Amino acid sequence: CVSIHGTHNIQILENVAYDVTGFCYYMESGVERNNRIEFNLGAHIHMLGPGPPWGNGQKIHSFTQNNNLTLPADVSASAFYITNVHNYIIGNAASGGWSGFAFPVLQEAIGPYRGAKLRPPLSETS
Repeated sequence: CVSIHGTHNIQILENVAYDVTGFCYYMESGVERNNRIEFNLGAHIHMLGPGPPWGNGQKIHSFTQNNNLTLPADVSASAFYITNVHNYIIGNAASGGWSGFAFPVLQEAIGPYRGAKLRPPLSETS
């Protein structure tokens, strides 16, 4: 699978990720932008952790980082994990996992990019 980490202006095109544990096409830090993820397939995705994150109604179990679970989001793994909407996600398909596409709302960049701006400069948006 593909992890996009602090990278801009690349193209991930026509790949197949099948029978995977964890995320497939994964934007890691939240700062990644102007990337093109096009016509890829992620299928038969398996989640990590002690069990699926089901709950009753509005409640679900809370998971935190520990020796067995480095990234708590892995208990809800999906084919596409897009942390910044300033990318092109076109013609992709997903099956399995918690959901096909995950669009978490990050309050700030994570990892070594903590403190970096998530929004592109105005010169890139016009």
